[in-house]
Amino acid sequence: MSLIEISPSKYAAPRVRPPGMDRSVPYEPILESRNGFTDWITVVGIKAWYATPLHQWAPRIADFFTKGETGAVQGTPGAPIPDAPGAYKVAVIGDMGDGSVAEVRNAANMLKWAPTHVATLGDNVYPLGRETDWAHRFDPQFKKLRESATWKPTLGNHDYYNGDLRPYFDRFPELKGNAFHTWSLGPAQFFALDTEQRLDGGSAQHAWLAAELAKSTAKYKVVQMHRPMVSEIAGATGKNMYGSLGPLLAKNGVQLVLAGHAHAYERMKPLNGTLFMVAGGGGAAAYDQRGPLPADTAVRTSRHHHLQLSFDDNSMVVRAIDDRGRNFDTATVLPSGVAAAAAGAALIAA
Repeated sequence: MSLIEISPSKYAAPRVRPPGMDRSVPYEPILESRNGFTDWITVVGIKAWYATPLHQWAPRIADFFTKGETGAVQGTPGAPIPDAPGAYKVAVIGDMGDGSVAEVRNAANMLKWAPTHVATLGDNVYPLGRETDWAHRFDPQFKKLRESATWKPTLGNHDYYNGDLRPYFDRFPELKGNAFHTWSLGPAQFFALDTEQRLDGGSAQHAWLAAELAKSTAKYKVVQMHRPMVSEIAGATGKNMYGSLGPLLAKNGVQLVLAGHAHAYERMKPLNGTLFMVAGGGGAAAYDQRGPLPADTAVRTSRHHHLQLSFDDNSMVVRAIDDRGRNFDTATVLPSGVAAAAAGAALIAA
């Protein structure tokens, strides 16, 4: 099978500033080899999977994209916890915009819960981030949720593939062309990073994050990002990111870090007071999560899903909801800066 490189360089982030991005902010794409990691898309895949009109494409491959919905839940999921009266509600989803059946189900489940805000973890659309991709694989699926909730997105590598971010920023004009940003809701402040740009100690993004964290008085500090820094699949790139950001997170009491990129669910055991989670099951083809549970992983599964963040001044409840609407894991984040999983028996039979 022949391969084609889609991004302007062999890296997800192009060497030159993508159109649509704020020109007053430094653009510092990660251009090292990422230890051999390269983002490729097959020619056959593009023609057969993404060039077909949505109404023909989705039913034909529904079985492929829903294979993760019955994946076993490994570990010990937390017990369910109801919303506190008057709790703030933020839905979180990543790696979703491909027009799949699972994406549609996740969107319907999110709408039913009625969050006021939706936070994304990147790869908002597949495969290339073109206007036609957004129009066919994001806009119809999330139309009602876009009308009822405020969206706070994060960029992913697929969002960059076309080398043009205007379709992304056109849909989120409040970002004003900023690839990384912060936003607040009640006692929580969220910090949305761009993992296609540098995050090392000498980067503009690192300096921005350090300054924003230092002046934050929020009870909960939550980081949104695409590529994970602590997970089974983080690899050398993730370790490098944690080496740069880990001390900064611990120093400033960041309790929760949410990432995507891996099309699966993974909740790690708390590390230095921070709970790291991967929630990339928004709709794209699920990754196989079979095999022994890693020592640092508390719970994992290949189920398609989204997250519910329900919080008040006393605690933040994080629920994982699969595309069938089932709550298969729950964790609790405390305002003291200590993240603790809510102990409980498995919620769903594996």
